Amino acid sequence: MHGLSMHGLSMSGLPMSGPRDGDGSGDGGLQGERTRLAWVRTATVLAAGGLGGAGVALRAGAPAGIALLFVPAVFCAFLLLTQTGVRYRRAQEALRRGRPLDDRADVLIAWVGTIAVTAGAVASVLAGVGR
Repeated sequence: MHGLSMHGLSMSGLPMSGPRDGDGSGDGGLQGERTRLAWVRTATVLAAGGLGGAGVALRAGAPAGIALLFVPAVFCAFLLLTQTGVRYRRAQEALRRGRPLDDRADVLIAWVGTIAVTAGAVASVLAGVGR
């Protein structure tokens, strides 16, 4: 069975979770809100990791290059936060239509930010920052 049926089955043919609207046309649950909040938490953690890591590196007298490794994380956090409204509307539309959400760009941005924080942290440790 492919696609969304009148019986509340997902694209994979498995039952959909969460309550349905009375007419069966949409999702009455809070999936969209939970997804939005998860992306906001991701952006907040990236911003905190980037700003905190750069601040610690600079206060500890690390070379500016180490602090610069954290900057992409802050930029990625900014991108994720500015896209919150658009992403929320896309998620709601996908839920309403029973279609998968293409969030590959957002996931890539989150990964780049995570790698930036990790690279900055590894470089800080290797450079002996804070010893």
